[in-house]
Amino acid sequence: MQELEGRRALVVRGGWEGHCPVDATTDVFIPFLREHGYTVAVHDDLDVYADAAELARTDLILQCYTQGTATDEQVSTLCAAVTAGTGFAGWHGGIVDSFRASPEYLHMTGGQWAAHLAVAVVSQPELVQWRAASVAVETASERTRGVAVADLLTTDDPPAPNCQIAVGVDVDAFTELFLQRIRSLS
Repeated sequence: MQELEGRRALVVRGGWEGHCPVDATTDVFIPFLREHGYTVAVHDDLDVYADAAELARTDLILQCYTQGTATDEQVSTLCAAVTAGTGFAGWHGGIVDSFRASPEYLHMTGGQWAAHLAVAVVSQPELVQWRAASVAVETASERTRGVAVADLLTTDDPPAPNCQIAVGVDVDAFTELFLQRIRSLS
C-alpha cells in the first residue's frame, strides 16, 4: 500500500453510545491511519466542523457520530470541505444517521432519498455537475468487505478514473422540471 506521509486525518466521534463510537470503531482505525503516515487528531465533539481553516488542512475525516445535532454552520463548513476534496469516510449509522435534522448533510452523504432527481438525470444529465472518480468495492478485509470506496482523484498519484459521479445539482432547473411533470398529470 502506498504510504501517505504528511497526510492529516481528523477523527470525529460521539453521539449515541449504541454504535460504540470509540472503543469498537474509531479506536480500531486510528493505529492503521498512523501506521500509514497520517497525523491523527481526535475530536469527541462537533466543534471542529465549524473551523473552516482546520478542515481545509485535513486530508481525511473519519466520522462515527450517531444521532447528533450539528449547527447549520458546522454542517455548511463540513460540506464545503468535502466538496473541495477533503475525504469523508465512515460506516453505518456513524455517518448516514448522524444529523437527521440537516437536509444539507443528508444530501451530502446520500442519506436523503433523491430518486426523483435520479430519474430526471437519466433524461437530462445536464441537471447535475459531473466529476471523474475511481470507485472500487473492498474485497480483501474481513471488516470492510463489500464497502464501496470512491476516490475523487485529488492525490498526486490518483488511480485511473472509472466512472463519473454527480457532485452538484442545478436545483432551480430540476425543481422546474419536476413541477412541470407533476402539473402535466392533472
